[in-house]
Amino acid sequence: MNAKKRNLIAIILLVTAFVALLNQTLMITALPVMAKTLHISLNLAQWLTAGYVLTVGLITPISANLIEKFTSRQIFLSIVLVFILGTLIGPLTNNFAIILLGRLIQAAAGGVLVTFVMVSMISLYAPEQRGLVMGYVSLVISAGPAIGPTLSGLIMNFYPWQALFYLILPIMILAFIAGWLWLPNYTEKHATTIDVRSVISSILGIGLIMSSISILRKRVVGKRNVSHWDNCHAVLYPATIQSQNTIVGSESVQTAQLQHDDCELDADLCDSHGDGSADSGLC
Repeated sequence: MNAKKRNLIAIILLVTAFVALLNQTLMITALPVMAKTLHISLNLAQWLTAGYVLTVGLITPISANLIEKFTSRQIFLSIVLVFILGTLIGPLTNNFAIILLGRLIQAAAGGVLVTFVMVSMISLYAPEQRGLVMGYVSLVISAGPAIGPTLSGLIMNFYPWQALFYLILPIMILAFIAGWLWLPNYTEKHATTIDVRSVISSILGIGLIMSSISILRKRVVGKRNVSHWDNCHAVLYPATIQSQNTIVGSESVQTAQLQHDDCELDADLCDSHGDGSADSGLC
C-alpha cells in the first residue's frame, strides 16, 4: 500500500471517529431545550448523554473480538451503517424513548468504531511512525468531546434540536461512501469465537459498576448537607445497595474472564490465588 492511499484511509478513519466522539457530547447544551420541548424532566433528558457514555463503556470490551472476527472493510461499513440508522431514528419523532433508542444505537456503533480506528491506525503505519499516528488519534479523541457542547450551543441559537442529528447524518453518509469506494481489506478474518456467556456477564458487570457510580454520585454527592438521621439513612441505604452491586458486577466480570482461555478481557491480574478464582471487588 502506497503512502498516498494509506493517508487517505487514515483521513477517512479519523474523520469518522471524530464525528462519533463529537456526537458523544453534542446533546449536552441542548438538554434543557429538549426537556422543555418533549415535556420531560431534565433528569430524564440527561440520559441522552449518560446513556450514550454507558453504552460505549458496555460495548468496548467486545470490540476486539469483532475486529478479529471480520475484515476491516466489513467492520467499518457495518459500523457506519448502524450509526447512520441511529442518526435517522432520532429526529423523526418527539417520543423520548425512540430518541434515546437512536442515541444508544449511535453509541453502540461509536464504541466499536473508536477501538477499530485505533487498531487500524497502528496496523497501517510502520512502527517508527506509530508515535505520530497515535498523536493524531489522541487529538481526535480529545477534540471531539471538547468541541461538542460549544458547537451544540451555536446550532441551538438558530435551529431546533433535530439539527443536531441532521448535522451528523450527511458526514456519516459521506464516510460510508468513501469507505465503500476506497477502504480496502487490510486485515484478515481469524477463527475467533465470541463467548456469549462471557459477553453477557461483562455487560451486566460493567453496567452495574457504571450505574452504581452514577447513582452514588446523585445520591451522596448531590446531598452533601444532610442534617437529619432520616435523610442520612435515605441516602446511605441506596448507596450501600449500589456498592454491593458494584462488587457483584466486578466479581461477575472477573470470574467469567478467568474461566475462559479465549476471553473478552484479560483478567489474569485479578487471579491472585492462581486457581482461576477472582478476589472480591475490584482487583
